[in-house]
Amino acid sequence: MEVGGILSEKVKLSEGELVLKESRANLQADFLIPQGGRLYLTSKRLIFIPSKLSISPDRLETAVIDLSQIRTLEKKRGDMSNLLGGSFRSRLLIRTEDKSYFFQVWGLDDWLRKIHEARGKQT
Repeated sequence: MEVGGILSEKVKLSEGELVLKESRANLQADFLIPQGGRLYLTSKRLIFIPSKLSISPDRLETAVIDLSQIRTLEKKRGDMSNLLGGSFRSRLLIRTEDKSYFFQVWGLDDWLRKIHEARGKQT
């Protein structure tokens, strides 16, 4: 992605911001079915852009998380508490001061490693 590129109508990359990783992902926003979309790791932020083909388009949530705002980053083991939401799969748990995010992504360990690396380069 080029400098100043556009990820969606709502999200533009800032000067010097580079996309480091991207893949399909689900955002578990509540107890029901997660939102499908794409997760992007940039040199400054983690960005989730929901698919326009979501089951619940009225509740689409674009999530933009500044890497410096991440308080907790961990692998949450799967459990059987919400089978509709895919809880049997391990998920990426990200907590900021204000909110918690659960992402389902393939290659979870690689996502964790890349996010840790990107955060380390900010300091």
